[in-house]
Amino acid sequence: MNPLLTIIIPTYNSENTVKNAIDSILSQTFKEYEILIIDNQSRDETIPLVQQYMLNYNSVRYISEKDNGIYDAMNKGISLAKGEWVYFLGSDDRLFGKDTIEEIFSNKDNLLVQVLYGNVSRPGHEKYDGEFDPEKLYGQNICHQAIFFKKSLFEITGKFTIKYKSAADWEHNIKWFLNPGIKKKYMDVIVAYHAAGGFSYLYKDEAFKQDKEKLFLKYGRGMIPAGLKTALLKIVAYKAYANREYLNMIPYLTKYFICKFKLKIKNDSKTTK
Repeated sequence: MNPLLTIIIPTYNSENTVKNAIDSILSQTFKEYEILIIDNQSRDETIPLVQQYMLNYNSVRYISEKDNGIYDAMNKGISLAKGEWVYFLGSDDRLFGKDTIEEIFSNKDNLLVQVLYGNVSRPGHEKYDGEFDPEKLYGQNICHQAIFFKKSLFEITGKFTIKYKSAADWEHNIKWFLNPGIKKKYMDVIVAYHAAGGFSYLYKDEAFKQDKEKLFLKYGRGMIPAGLKTALLKIVAYKAYANREYLNMIPYLTKYFICKFKLKIKNDSKTTK
């Protein structure tokens, strides 16, 4: 019988931290899970440590092979997952409390959606970072350590785009969050301790930074407020101009003035009522 949840942990030379991550799962009161370690050919004691866990726990398994970064490892995990739901935990993170997963999955209403997201605890933030809306998502990402996905969701959104080295999860969050056809639910629950100093903190994803506004416009589907849409169009047009992509600038600038005009009419109608 397949587990309800697959918890995927990408690792690379993680001998000093992965034990805490695994122990935080094994101590859960909820037991319908498997732990899937996706290792990037670690050169330290990560794999021997994982193999020791496998001797005592049937729920633990791993692969160790060369990958193309964290999101490539996460994509492999999605393909190998046996669970109906998937969750991604960093090798230097840990689940918040012993009953965390039980609290989430004992609520049968939670199982009726495709994405569940809550909060994490991170250095300087007791609880980060509450419920999101499109404008908030534009300004900051939802931590993947706070999100549970139905595995079938990836048939709709696709897997993580590995060209975004540290922000592919942000791009993926844009895809599902701005899709009105995808059922999502916020839970006021702290899911995990999110460690500071990881790859996403250190690596500035210039490719995602360049594409972010276009991604919002592409996947917005009417979910983006008119004011934000106007601002995004202006930014995209400006970036095209700065990169001397003048022909690419024209359609975005045209749409910007149209949206700005419509927004002005809408605001004027409100003031005359």
